[in-house]
Amino acid sequence: MTSSKILFVHGLASSYANNWERNGWPDVIGELGYEAVGFSLPGHIGAIVDAGDDDAALDALLEVAADNDIDTAVGFSAGSLMLLRSAARNPTRFARLALLGVGDGMWNDGAGLRAIADAFEQPGTIADPVLAFMAKTAVAAGNDPGSIARFVRAVPRQPDAQALASIAAQVLVILGDRDDVGPADTLVSSLRRAELVTLAGTDHFATSADYRALAAVADFLRAPVSV
Repeated sequence: MTSSKILFVHGLASSYANNWERNGWPDVIGELGYEAVGFSLPGHIGAIVDAGDDDAALDALLEVAADNDIDTAVGFSAGSLMLLRSAARNPTRFARLALLGVGDGMWNDGAGLRAIADAFEQPGTIADPVLAFMAKTAVAAGNDPGSIARFVRAVPRQPDAQALASIAAQVLVILGDRDDVGPADTLVSSLRRAELVTLAGTDHFATSADYRALAAVADFLRAPVSV
């Protein structure tokens, strides 16, 4: 039997309120009989773990899941990656994972993350428009860019194919066809039980606000968990 609670992990420079509440996710899953439980990334508003210690963050996330008898989780972007790292650490903790805005482009040498940290640490105007948008989003969500930079610098390489294959959960990957982190072919094929939903015309930052993503997750939750 699945838990009546679902863990939600937001994206980088955002918050539970910004990614999930404002887009109606708690209301929709509430209609399905579930209660949303938020987990904040380290260095972000509401975090229970300080930025800079990814191992402690993974342990904290798994502890929140265990304490609330949670076996289903939904993540966006960096939140999806943290869920994958947590699931790789404890492969049987989750029965279902819905991962938004995650793709093969996130398995790299970390140059993109270093660029984010560098931009968030520098004083004055950020020249790169995407990084400037992220910094503006961070502040609007109540975050401190410097703390986010410390979190980013502590993020390790993502789980390899062997670690991904150890994850027992059914996984739903949702990715916009305009998302620069795509495609997700290698990720989906590396996971033991995974399916991909592609959102036509959607970029990375719009994914959690896309009603089709919410509808796909709702269908995922309605379906029985296969053994």
